Amino acid sequence: MDQSLPPLTTGRITEDQLPVLLWVHTGTATVEAAGASHILTAGQALWVPPGVEHGTRTEAGGVVLPIFPSTPALPDAPAHIRAVEMPDSWTDWLVSQFDFNRHHTQDKGAGVRELLAIVGGEGATTSLTASSPEPPPLTMPSSKQARAVAEVFLRSPADPTSASDLAAQENISVRTLQRQFHDETGLTLSEWRTRARVTVAASKLTMGREVGWAARDVGYQTSAGFTRAFRRHMGVAPKDYLRRGATGTERTVNIAPALNREPPAVPPRRVWSWVFDWHVLWWVYRGEVAIRIGTREVVLRHGQAVWIPAGYSASVDERDDGSILLPLGNRLGGAELGPDDLRILDLQDLQTPYLLHTVLMEYTLFGLVTEDGGNREALADVLFREQFADGSPRVHAGSLTGAVAVIARQLRLNPSDSSSLAEWAEVVGEPTGRLGHEFVHQTGRDFPRWRADLRMSLARELLRDGSTPRAAARMLGYATNAGFGQVFTATHGLTPRQYQQRVIPRQVVSSDVKTNRRDSAQTAWH
Repeated sequence: MDQSLPPLTTGRITEDQLPVLLWVHTGTATVEAAGASHILTAGQALWVPPGVEHGTRTEAGGVVLPIFPSTPALPDAPAHIRAVEMPDSWTDWLVSQFDFNRHHTQDKGAGVRELLAIVGGEGATTSLTASSPEPPPLTMPSSKQARAVAEVFLRSPADPTSASDLAAQENISVRTLQRQFHDETGLTLSEWRTRARVTVAASKLTMGREVGWAARDVGYQTSAGFTRAFRRHMGVAPKDYLRRGATGTERTVNIAPALNREPPAVPPRRVWSWVFDWHVLWWVYRGEVAIRIGTREVVLRHGQAVWIPAGYSASVDERDDGSILLPLGNRLGGAELGPDDLRILDLQDLQTPYLLHTVLMEYTLFGLVTEDGGNREALADVLFREQFADGSPRVHAGSLTGAVAVIARQLRLNPSDSSSLAEWAEVVGEPTGRLGHEFVHQTGRDFPRWRADLRMSLARELLRDGSTPRAAARMLGYATNAGFGQVFTATHGLTPRQYQQRVIPRQVVSSDVKTNRRDSAQTAWH
């Protein structure tokens, strides 16, 4: 399977409510914000305050995770753009904050406090210019071994380990490693390593570091050697790098100090019960989770995934503190498939950056820079076909069948319908007992609980799309707004208003990078 990561872009975005921390998990990226270009490498993050128009573009092989606070009210947060370096030890915590489905069941303010600790420190300031030259593209290799070595170069550019030793660590010959770099990036291993050092050094300079400090930090023993390499790749000497665009508009960027403490524990999580009209593919990034799908409990461990069929009630509980569960995609179209037919998919052979890149493509505003990578089949499509075709039960128009499908379709169209199971039995011409048994068999829930799950799933969709709690209550058939609020709060641990403040607001994009499929897919995430 092709695991290369084509460049992605968000276009121009304005966050009307929430700020965002853009963290580079892998590779390199450029963020255009407030009229300036900010070049980030793996492990670096950029804080963008609310209301600041910005756009992000990754180089080939890059992955940037947008992390939004769980509340729009951050009075102590910096009002200016600020960059910070994140130690490797914070990786899992940052991925957990990217997980929008995470419901903090203990300290709901912990994530906000940690984000403020990351970006809120007093730091130096430096002037950047919008026309400072950018480093040439740094394409990440796609082979597992070469990518691992490239990540070492970006995260530890001063590491003196030889190419032979790095190849040995990946259990391949140095000749193979060199061939992978040349064939997949267009650069020799030595050229790629030098360009990586220059790219990291450029980001250090834009963050206010002195030339000598930047040179030593990326592994150069002398300023002369550093200057020669920098000039060759950037076209200017390091000391002239920021002065080159002196005629441009200057921007002041606050630099947060590097974090010198251990990250907090990944908070406990649960995902609210839901009923969807599409199939959702869930992947365990870390830990172990138990997913109840209808009447079956599926236990997933690190690197495993499972499809949750449309129409079934589902809920998630973690078996391992600090587990992280992410959706890899959702697809419309049902199948005559029950929970007992589901296969646990082993994705451990797939690289983590590739899977995170898939999440970005499916559930965020990131889209392909060009159509060059558009012909490659999406991972969710491949895995959907493996589960729902090729010997699996045949695909057809709806996941639920018979009278249950009829009732589910009608309640989707009119969720305010308060008919009892006995009344529905008369409508569909089934004995009440048999209909009740069929509901449990097909959905894993009795009718009242299934309808409650459906209404809460619809409630989240309505609130996320901007409906007021009162309007949502009326559309879902609740007699009073207070009654709706009580049920919603009991289910989610949040009032409807608090839920609306937590979910990511719709983003205004000037370029058409968000496809219809990705727009509908965000509902599954939330």
